[in-house]
Order: sequence, then C-alpha cells, then structure tokens
Amino acid sequence: MVDSPYRATVIISTNNKNNIKISGSGTLVGNKINMPSTVDGEFGHGIYVTGNNIEINDIKIKDCWGDAILIGNEITHNISSNITIQNVELFSCRRQGISVLYGKNIYIKNCLIHDIKGIEKAEAGIDLEISYNWQSIEQIIIENCTIYNCAGINSWVMYTPTENEDIYPIHNIEIKNNKIYDTTNRAINLRKTRNSIISNNRISVTDYSTIVAEGNRVTIDNNTLESIHISSEELATIVTSGDSMVVCNNTVSGYYFMRIAPNTVCIGNNIKTNYLFHLTSSTSLNSNIILKNNIITCIDFEYPFLYGDISDNIIKTSSFKIINGYCIIRYNNITLNADNKSIYLGQRSMVKDNYFILRSSTVVNVYGESNIDNNSFLNGMLQIEEDNVSICNNKFINGTDRFINVKKNVVTIFNNTFTRTSGSVERAIFIEGNNLYGIMIFMNTTASNINNLVQSNGTGNKLNIIYNRGSVTPTEDIGKFVIKQSVPLFGNTKPDTTGFNNVLISFFDKSINKPIWWTGTKWVDATGTEV
Repeated sequence: MVDSPYRATVIISTNNKNNIKISGSGTLVGNKINMPSTVDGEFGHGIYVTGNNIEINDIKIKDCWGDAILIGNEITHNISSNITIQNVELFSCRRQGISVLYGKNIYIKNCLIHDIKGIEKAEAGIDLEISYNWQSIEQIIIENCTIYNCAGINSWVMYTPTENEDIYPIHNIEIKNNKIYDTTNRAINLRKTRNSIISNNRISVTDYSTIVAEGNRVTIDNNTLESIHISSEELATIVTSGDSMVVCNNTVSGYYFMRIAPNTVCIGNNIKTNYLFHLTSSTSLNSNIILKNNIITCIDFEYPFLYGDISDNIIKTSSFKIINGYCIIRYNNITLNADNKSIYLGQRSMVKDNYFILRSSTVVNVYGESNIDNNSFLNGMLQIEEDNVSICNNKFINGTDRFINVKKNVVTIFNNTFTRTSGSVERAIFIEGNNLYGIMIFMNTTASNINNLVQSNGTGNKLNIIYNRGSVTPTEDIGKFVIKQSVPLFGNTKPDTTGFNNVLISFFDKSINKPIWWTGTKWVDATGTEV
C-alpha cells in the first residue's frame, strides 16, 4: 500500500464476515508518506472491521491516510460485535489509531498507540464516534494500553438527538489501567456517555484537561491525574457535565480540580490544586454536590454558590468562602494557612462538628439563617453578618480582642465555651451596633483571662443574657445593659431585675402557671398585660 495514490484504500477488510483472526509479527504500512500534498480526505485504513467474532493480535500498523483500525459500518444497519484487539502497535497514522462507529462487546487490550496526527479535530488514539441515530456503541473495554503524542481517547455524537431518541447512545464503556501522556488534546474526552467507568489510569498532560465526561452515571475512580500549566477555568483537571457523576479515590494535581456537574459525588480523593471547583451560578443552583473524605490542599476554596454536603475532609487552604447555598459543612478539619484572609459560611448553612485551625487575623463571617454548632475554633473571630444565626455548643480558643462579634439581629449564642490560654482579652462577645434586638446569650462559660462575657459600643440593644457561667464579674458596660451570671428560667418568684434597663428576659412564673417577659421596664404576659 505504500505506493498507492488512492485516498480511500483499505489494506485488509473483513467485509461483514464472521470468525476471523488477524495476527502475526508483521507490519501493515499505509500510503500516507507518498500521498500527494494536494490530496485531502480522511479515508484509507489499515484494517476495516465489519462482522462478528474478530480478533486482531500482535501486529503493527503505521502510516495510514485514515485510521489504523476502523470498526463498524455506516452504510448498513449491521452492528459489529465481539471484537478483540490486543498487543498491537498503531502509529504515524493521519486520522485515528482506532475508530469505532457502530459496535458492541469490543475489547482493546495491551496496545501501544502513538503519534497520530494530520487531520484537525481528529488525531485520537481511540475514538468512539456516532454519525446517525440508528447507531450505538456499547460494552467497550479499553485496558492496559499506552497512548501518547495524540489526542487520547474520545467519544462523539455527530447528530443532535430528538426528544424521543437516546441522548446517550454511547454507554457501558470501561477505560482502565491505561497510561496516557503528552497528549495533543484532552486525554480522555467522553461525550454523550452513560453507565461508564474510568478507573486506575495514569494520565499526565500539559495545558489540557485529563478527563472530560459528559453524560449520566459516569464513575471516575482511583486514577492518578496531572495537568501541568493549566491557566484557564475551562481547563480543569477533570471536567464533568450531565448528571449523577462519581469522582472517587483519585490523586489529582493541576490548576482546578474540577469543573463540576450537578449531583456529583466526590469521595476519597487526594487533591493538590490551586482551586477546587469551578462553578457558575447556573451550575450550582441545583448542584447537590457531595464532597466527602477528601484530602484537599488548595490556594482558594472560594465559591459564591455551592449547594451540597462538605463532610469528613481535611482541608488546607488560604481562603475558605461559601457565600450562598444550602450547604452542610460537618466533621471537617479546616486549616487556614495565610494571614489576613477570611472564612465565609454562607446563608442557610449548617456548620457542625468541624475543627477550624485559624490565624489570629482570621475573621469567620457568618451569614443569615445559619447554624454554627459543636465546632472548635482555634484563633480568629466569628462575625455575625446577617440576621437569624444560631451559635451553639462551640469551643472558642484564643480569640483576638473578642471571640464573637454580633452586628445583626435575632442571634442565639448558647452553651459555648471561651478559653484564653495566655494573655487576657477584654470580652468574649461584643455587640457592635445600635437598637439590635432578639439577641439571646444563654448558658455560656468563660475560662480565665477573659475580663467580661459581653460588652457593647451601641445603645438601645435588646438583649436576653441569662444563666451564663464562668470566672467573669457581673458588670454594667457604660450603662448599656447588665450581665447577670445566673438568672433562673422558672420559679415562684420573679427574678431581681435591678439595673436590667435594656435586657429582655423570659421566665416561667409557677405562681401564675404561665410564661412572662421582662421588657426592660416591666413584666408582661403573652398578651402584653403587665403582671
């Protein structure tokens, strides 16, 4: 075939026959080298496979004008099946190493594929491509192959499916134990794919994503993935789009860890990247992302929208910010490793059972309708930025000049412990502002070296400060309010309210068998009647 001037030649064709074996130690050589420069096109293959029960073993194919091996028929509706390709070397071809157009039960193993180039937007080591809506590609295994200096492993659907057609005609694909490096495009690029697994591969690329998966129910598991010199948000190490993706047990390095699809589960990964996820607001609105049991080292963990569950991770970052999102953040060990950076705990977040290791300059900004429960904060300060926040059962150690700074209304601070291990701090809780209301400071404990439980620089604040414990002296701060160390919750006699001019107290009066409230000037019942 070396001297053939024709651009659509095939060296060997199985011609829709069955039970064929092609093997040996020889080399099939195409006509790419001697093809005139004026000739275009992409046909001219080494082996054209149509039929069933076909094996290709132990040969080399090179210099083809089109594909080294082409599987499937675009003319008839006969699917090719039970095809095995193993121990072959495919190189220096112009279009693809292996193309699959229409087939099932195809096994590609122990192949060496490299230096595939010459047709723009092709040049893949292995390509799964569908041109018509009657075609499908299914049950493909690509195992223990080495692929380099080409575009890696691709899948494409060339037509636009209608509403009643299968939008994922490429399915049940397994890509495992391969080595892919020095690619001229994405290493693995699966489009319109479902029920597929990418596992135990070693991939290293420069300025491209290692894996792009678009589809439904794709698992990316236990791979070693390295992207070098990535500088675009479009080129994350892993890019997913579609639904129900699982990314687990991978070792990943690069600029971004993932450009992420909704309903993605990320479990057990070891991640060292500049940034974790790239999210757009449209991606995140229904994202339902689960990030669990990962080891994450990144420069910035910052997202304006992130809805999901962040649990049981070890996170080391210079900035941790989630501004908006119905987010659960629990059982994490979070270390902030840069000065003068902030943590943002977004609206409607549940932050529970975490251990925060912060810098002394760290401000933890807490937004509305959030619950901060049973965490440990080493260093730094919590600042309440919006209404309706609950801070309960936490341990605060070595805050700055205050542990909690309250700037908004309807805040509950309950059963927290404040500790200063060295030096002293003037107050544990600071009320910053005027005419704040609905602030309840209840059953908190301070240790030594903290002079006051609560202080304020404002006026007209309505506070309920009851039954707090610790080594602080009851004090009146510039006449704004009085801190009582122990006010009962119920009894037959109303509590002493001497000096409680701006303090709101609730109390169950057993003598009249109903709750009453101290307004700052008088006791009233639920109807507002003085009692």
